[in-house]
Amino acid sequence: MGVYDRWHKSHPRDGDKPCREHSRGKTMLYPTTDHLQGDRWQVRWRDGTGQQCKRNFPKKAGTDPETCAEAFDAQRRADESRGEWIDPRLGRTPFRDYAPTWIKARLHKPGTTETYDRHLRNHINPAFGGLGLAAIRPTTVQQWVKDLQVIKGLAPSTIETIYVIFASIMRGAVRDGYLRKTPCVDIRLPEVGKTTVRLLTPEQVISLAPFSARE
Repeated sequence: MGVYDRWHKSHPRDGDKPCREHSRGKTMLYPTTDHLQGDRWQVRWRDGTGQQCKRNFPKKAGTDPETCAEAFDAQRRADESRGEWIDPRLGRTPFRDYAPTWIKARLHKPGTTETYDRHLRNHINPAFGGLGLAAIRPTTVQQWVKDLQVIKGLAPSTIETIYVIFASIMRGAVRDGYLRKTPCVDIRLPEVGKTTVRLLTPEQVISLAPFSARE
């Protein structure tokens, strides 16, 4: 298991005194220089390049992988065995850093790229630019869509265009291994009014034509 106690040593040196806060009965624990500093439990692993990674947790046991070291370590190992492991460091990548990479890889016409850049600059980055990709939640996205309508007063069709750009970027982050799933799930957009097309009858066309053309 890759769970370690940051607050206590595995092998005390001669002269080290037992920890008065955590030693129990015959179990003697010896404090490290990190004793009582930050979260106590740490999970260590190596990424695909062999580099050692680590993450700290306030609890050792439990079922929540976000707060419990053993649960996180078990989930990481299970995901890794299925080839589904996503390094949490990638999920902390700011949205504003990933979005330009995604746009640059698209096969868009210059005009389309300009539209994407404008909406990204004016409406998407102000809301999500500083957030890590994994920190963006469906509720946050839904509130943003509502603000585009209520606060900014944008037309439903414009909001739909902006949202499609944002949702495409988040799907790209999933494909690239930054996220396990996209937050763009069950997001309601303002209803776009239907355009009614009325065609003229042949008689109406003839009546509108110049008199000389009817001869």
